[in-house]
Amino acid sequence: MEFIKIGEANLSLEMQTVEHYRELAQGYRSSEEYLNMIGLYPALQTSIQECRNEALVQ
Repeated sequence: MEFIKIGEANLSLEMQTVEHYRELAQGYRSSEEYLNMIGLYPALQTSIQECRNEALVQ
């Protein structure tokens, strides 16, 4: 059986910084895919708006 390597060549088990994940999230929220998904699922948009100011990351 052959395993296919997906992603970066030097993966690490260490987590990135909180700022790194915030930047990823911001990029995702401004992506065309995200905007299309929000338009297709109004309930999702409502849930996201209700949670927008929650402190999910400390």
